[in-house]
Amino acid sequence: MESIETIHAELRKDLASINRRGTKYRLVQEAERLIALRGINNLQIKDLAEAVDIRPPSVYKHFRNREAVIDQIAREFFAVLMDQLRLDTARPWDKELQYSLNKLCEMFADRPAWVRIFLYDFSVPGGLEFITAIIGPWQNQLQTGLLSGLRLRLQNWLTFWGERGEVKNIDADWLLNVILGTLALNLTWSDRPIQVAPLPRTELKRLQLLMHTTVKSIITPTAGD
Repeated sequence: MESIETIHAELRKDLASINRRGTKYRLVQEAERLIALRGINNLQIKDLAEAVDIRPPSVYKHFRNREAVIDQIAREFFAVLMDQLRLDTARPWDKELQYSLNKLCEMFADRPAWVRIFLYDFSVPGGLEFITAIIGPWQNQLQTGLLSGLRLRLQNWLTFWGERGEVKNIDADWLLNVILGTLALNLTWSDRPIQVAPLPRTELKRLQLLMHTTVKSIITPTAGD
């Protein structure tokens, strides 16, 4: 079994390997646009080829099937997600929390296809096969899987400031689920249009403020604590 560090390094290497001017990169970009617009199940090779202005057989020079295209998008998603919440204890906790949550919001707000894949994987019992092949079942991720580094960074940060009485003694697993769930909910709730393009900056700032206010209210000690 490969170590988390090895898998993470491979994901990052895979992410860096795509020629940003090449056909493979354009296919991935168009696939994200189509997934955001129509959903994962409606991504078709013929539509992807048409969007890039090539014949469908040419797509198979870069990807063996549509699942391989989605696999590439998912790999980039996890490579970026695993690098989030690098909380620095040298800065005031509230400022660092705001900065880290802002970066996390930007990540999802700029890539609507990632939100679709993230939510769809959660909605399928056992997860999507190609995502499970990359990271394993979601249930294992926070404790021992690829996202355990994310949880550990958050737990160390909470412990550092908790010992100083600045934040509550909160379980990092629970808080991370709250953060990701609140973020996903606010990007997909039924009273807002489906996100098919990066959020306008005004909406992003509103989302960032909401996330910071919500998480800060949860971890800030009160008189009864």
